[in-house]
Amino acid sequence: MKQSHDSATDAVSAAKEDEQNVIQDLDSLYQTLTQNVQQTDETSNKSVEQITKTEFVANDRDVAEDTENKDKDPQGQTVQAEDVLTGKGKNKKKRLKAVADVSKVGTAKKQKKDETKKTKKARRTETTMPTRPQGSVSSPALKKENAGHTVQDQNEKKTSASLNTGEKTEKENEAYLHYAKQTKILRRVRVIAVIVLISFLVMMVVLFRDSITIENLQYFLRYLDTRQAQSDTISSIPYDSSSVSDIAVYKGGLAMVDSASVSLYDLNGDVIMTKEAANTSPLISSGDTTFLVYNIGGNTVQMYNSLTCLFDQTYDNPISCAAVNNDGMFFVGTRSMEYRSVIDVYNKNFELIYQWFSPDKYLMCADLKDGGDALVTAAIYANEDGSSSAVVSVYRTNSEDVQSEITLTDQIPLSVHFQSNGGIVLITDRGLQFYDDALKLKNEVTYTGYVPVRAESFDEYSYFALNKNVVGSQHEITVTDRDGNVLFSKNVEGEITDCTRSGDMLYFLMERQLVCVSPRDGRVSKLDIDAGATAITATENDLLICRPGVTDVLSISTFHTNAETLE
Repeated sequence: MKQSHDSATDAVSAAKEDEQNVIQDLDSLYQTLTQNVQQTDETSNKSVEQITKTEFVANDRDVAEDTENKDKDPQGQTVQAEDVLTGKGKNKKKRLKAVADVSKVGTAKKQKKDETKKTKKARRTETTMPTRPQGSVSSPALKKENAGHTVQDQNEKKTSASLNTGEKTEKENEAYLHYAKQTKILRRVRVIAVIVLISFLVMMVVLFRDSITIENLQYFLRYLDTRQAQSDTISSIPYDSSSVSDIAVYKGGLAMVDSASVSLYDLNGDVIMTKEAANTSPLISSGDTTFLVYNIGGNTVQMYNSLTCLFDQTYDNPISCAAVNNDGMFFVGTRSMEYRSVIDVYNKNFELIYQWFSPDKYLMCADLKDGGDALVTAAIYANEDGSSSAVVSVYRTNSEDVQSEITLTDQIPLSVHFQSNGGIVLITDRGLQFYDDALKLKNEVTYTGYVPVRAESFDEYSYFALNKNVVGSQHEITVTDRDGNVLFSKNVEGEITDCTRSGDMLYFLMERQLVCVSPRDGRVSKLDIDAGATAITATENDLLICRPGVTDVLSISTFHTNAETLE
């Protein structure tokens, strides 16, 4: 047993020695082949260079010989030139010989390379040979040879991986340089933008330092509201005053004026702005950008926005009328020592741009067209027989000439309005008259001998209410479109306190109810409310019912849900 163990150990040792010898022999053979290939490449390169030099020297010698024979034989010169060009004669032989030598060297070099490739391919094939079939004999020498091939293939793979890693690193470096360049450019652009912004701010502060105020800063934040909207269908806006003179909707809020102050509330009941202003009989005219407060019969006018008073003017004589349009332009009607009637027209920068004077007429009403390019006036004067006449005139604010003018007898103008389509509505004590911009009468609706209780124009719709009963509070309401066509005429029970418009609906405030009239389809609906309401106005979605000390906000959808339809 011990002898067999010793013999097995000797066999293993002998196999290891044989394996090492085979590996050493393979390494020596690989180095020898590599050296032979390198020597062959160097010899081939030298041979090519030698042959090239020999050919150039031969060509130079031929050219010299041809030059010497030029004077001797002109015809020969021609023949030599042809030989040089066509490759004939001894030059041709030299070239052919050189080309043949180069071809031999190149062929030998190619054969060496093919043999090297075949050797490497054979080694790889032996390395990747399939599993030895059963019954075959595996010798230690064959194992050593396969192990040598495996080591060589691993070295080749490592070399290839190193090359790939180098190429990848080079590409990453190029990408890094590209993005670094772009980042540098972006950083410069940012610096330039910051410098330009700072320069612009400094210039604005220097040029407009007088206009940079706390009020203007607050004006930019006037619509900032982080509160949740109220979910109640009816809410209230409480205020201190119990003697409100007039209300109006301004930018979705409620503008309110009394004898001591001017206030602006949002529909949640919070105060946006409040200013002290002494006015005995103040009224409000609201536009899209500002609202005007004027003291009818007094001599003060103020213009407000959401935060403060922008304009305050005191006149020497009482104010008869005033209004602001949607562009912020406004007019004020008054009188002077020289004239019975005066109108001052201001642009949105509060600059006086136009004045109208009348030495013999009393101004009753006026209106300024959106855009401010036209002014319409209605005034009366006394005739020699004691009667009165009314004059309606249209003026261009950029000219002193009268654009158009008409005279009405036995009528007293109550109000005049520009329509959005350019037409004019004149409300008198006799009826409603509809004119175009040239004061050509389009239509007229009269009161048929009755005295109107109320009459107003809301651009697209106009209405008047008549009390035809000697006893009772029933009123006949007539609604027309902007061309004077009657759309609606029905009797409604109750005293009319105020009226407003929202969309295609007119809402009439009664003593204890709110009546809605739809002029297009003739529907009438009403909703009972608490008594004591003094005025009503509306936004796109809400009705604002003013009372002493509080204003109720009623959503229009809630009104139509709970209202009762009248036949």
